[in-house]
Amino acid sequence: MVPTEKNIAVNKEKTKKNILFITSSLARTGSEILLFNFINFIAEKYTVSVICYTKGDLVDQLPTSVKVHILGLTQPLGLFQKIKRRLKIYTTVPILLGSYKNSFWYINTMVLPTAVTYAVLYQVKFILHSHELNKMYHLLSAEQLKQALTQPLRIIANSEITKQQLIEAGAKKQILVINPFIDLHLVETFKRKQNKKATINWLMAGSIDQNKNPQLFLDIANEAKKSSLPYQFIWLYNTISDKALFLSIQQQVSMKHLPVKFVETGDYNNYLQQFSEADGFILTSRSESFSMATLEALALSLQVVVSDCGGVREIANEKIASFVVPDCSAATFIEATKFELGRTGLQFDEKRDIVSRFDKNNILNQWEKLVREIIESSDNP
Repeated sequence: MVPTEKNIAVNKEKTKKNILFITSSLARTGSEILLFNFINFIAEKYTVSVICYTKGDLVDQLPTSVKVHILGLTQPLGLFQKIKRRLKIYTTVPILLGSYKNSFWYINTMVLPTAVTYAVLYQVKFILHSHELNKMYHLLSAEQLKQALTQPLRIIANSEITKQQLIEAGAKKQILVINPFIDLHLVETFKRKQNKKATINWLMAGSIDQNKNPQLFLDIANEAKKSSLPYQFIWLYNTISDKALFLSIQQQVSMKHLPVKFVETGDYNNYLQQFSEADGFILTSRSESFSMATLEALALSLQVVVSDCGGVREIANEKIASFVVPDCSAATFIEATKFELGRTGLQFDEKRDIVSRFDKNNILNQWEKLVREIIESSDNP
């Protein structure tokens, strides 16, 4: 019988590899946005399913061919909700994961120990992608950490510093580094020429939590105010991880009349639009495994002052940014901002050369090639 186009399409569909992605959510956070883009990139080449512990904004934008399961495992407030959550983890989740025993699993974070445990129990071949610095490891028990470091076929780290910390923690599998990426073509549409103006806008971007250090951001603003500097400080955020902290810093801004605004962003285009309107970028974090915001600031050709807090060194150097010690004084940050504004030359070429290494298409192709090779090698041990 002569094969028809329909039969060819059906046979091609049957030969597609099945991949199950397991992730905390598909919210607009760094690692989740990256995963969302990767799923879209490979959706036509594989039969893709996704399990999200909680629902994020990006779920509804996945291709219709992708099967999505939302577990609804939000952090409970009361005792009844906590019991209900635990029951779901030990009943619904194992059954759902068991239905994907014959798929290849891609677990998008170390801090989903249940997924790792059942991958081992069901003898599933899987990849683990680690975006976390070692300060996150305390969320796992000793046995859970051991499983995460020894049981995957491969571990993918988002930066060299994450890789080194995984090795120091006892990883026994080959660790491969795939950096986060930036859509340079999109960013170029938002880049604008920085003109001299009366007020200089310094921006920080990230979730509201202790690690990002918004208190230091306020201290820097206060130091600028005391020195009568024409600075305005803007913090772009999408999530509030510590609501009590956010309330506290809002009260301080109001009481001290600080030149600070906290701005909740919408989609990524809205985020870039607001980011591009700044003159400089300040990173106050205590630790970062990579720092997408620093990469975005360089792509937008902003002046950059960063806390020397980990993976930032893999993106920037002293030719294009000023580094300060994490948790240093607000006065030290202010001196660094003055230095950056007084630099001769705008370092456009240097910044462009660095960020081009992290262009979206280059990284997505590396990512897909790596996953394909791991899957194929697991089929032919």
